[in-house]
Parts: sequence; structure tokens; C-alpha cells
Amino acid sequence: MKRRTVLLALGSASALAGCLAENGGAGGNGDAGDDNENDDDGTANGTNGAGENDGEHDDGSVVDSFDGELSRPDCSVDAETIEIEVEHDDEPLTYRTAATKPYPDPPDSLDEDTILEYLDAFEHAYVSKEVLCGRNGSGHILTIAYSRQERKVFDWETPGTTIFLLRAAGATRGIEDSGGEWAAELGFHGVVYTVDETGVARADFDGAGGLEADELESKAPNPLEDGELVARFG
Repeated sequence: MKRRTVLLALGSASALAGCLAENGGAGGNGDAGDDNENDDDGTANGTNGAGENDGEHDDGSVVDSFDGELSRPDCSVDAETIEIEVEHDDEPLTYRTAATKPYPDPPDSLDEDTILEYLDAFEHAYVSKEVLCGRNGSGHILTIAYSRQERKVFDWETPGTTIFLLRAAGATRGIEDSGGEWAAELGFHGVVYTVDETGVARADFDGAGGLEADELESKAPNPLEDGELVARFG
């Protein structure tokens, strides 16, 4: 069903210190949150020959567009209190590590506001698990932040509703076993979701932050063709 295009600019996220590649909920309000509190013609990728996405997809539902199981990071990591011994300090330093956020329950309706709130919570949870699931590096992640700058509902001929989010998300603070602390500034990154009564598909939208608002819809990937099934309802 065609939907009216909506673009809501929610302001710039607060700058964070340092530099870290994004690994990547509070959700719903776009505010930053942290986890301390708990073929040549383009048709293969859903675009036309000019490289612009027409948004068309013939399958009957989101789930019908995929074969197999869900493809998403999924684990449960609890916050822990840790002590770090620092040379020349008599007492160890105490920190609280970050925790994963659970994926939200299915939305209780498919109106746009409810879906947008659901997707903020889902993306925050997705990033927290992406950062922490299977992590085997040295040191500890202390904070995982999520901030959404923009959102846009695409007027595409696809099942359900397709929505673009421009967000900054990932680990923003940590500490090494040696006691050295670090902080990170997160850049904005685009993702596109398609949601209907059967489930949710997600696709990364690289380079979205450098596009004008009127370019997003034509250049975005189609989650049903270029993305992954990340939630199933029912």
C-alpha cells in the first residue's frame, strides 16, 4: 500500500569523544541511551537500470520473501561489576560493564508511530547484541549508545511499511585490562526496515548520511531483496 512520505528531522545527536569504527532500547524518542542501566541492469539488487530503486516487490509478505531462519545477532549479556588493578594505585578501580538489550515484543498495531517506536527499540537492541555477542577482545565495553537523527517512511509498492533510519549507534566507552580508558565518537549510519503483520526485514544503507533527503528513497536498498529477515511475528 502506498504511504505518504514523511521526513522527521529530530536534531543532531550529541557529540561523543574519541574515534572508533562503528560495530553497531530506549527507543522511540531518538534520544541517546546507554546500556549501563541495564547484473549489470541493476535488477539483482532491487534497482532499475538507472541505479534508482523503484521500491517494487511482488511477494505477498515480508516472511514470504525469505527462506530459512532469522539472521540477526542474538545473545544475552548481563552487566557486571569489574575491578581493574592499576599500577601505582593502592585500590582497584570499579566499573560497570554494558549489557545487551532485549529485542522488543511485536508492535501491537501497524500504524506509523507505533512501528517507528518499535524500530528504534529494535535497532538499539540489534546494535547492543552486535557489539557484545561473541566478543573475545581484550578489555571491557562500558557504554553502548543509540541516537536517531532522522527517519523517513518510503512510498514504495512493497508489503507493509518501509522506513529509513539515520542513526549513530555503537560502543562509546570502554576500559582495557591495563586500566586505560577510551571513548569513541559515532558517525551516523543508515538502515532500512520493512515491517508488516508477518515480520521485519532489515538492510544496511551505506553512505546514506551523505545524501540529500530527496535522494534517499531512490538510492536505498530494498530490505526484501538486499536485506535479512530479522524478526518473525506469530
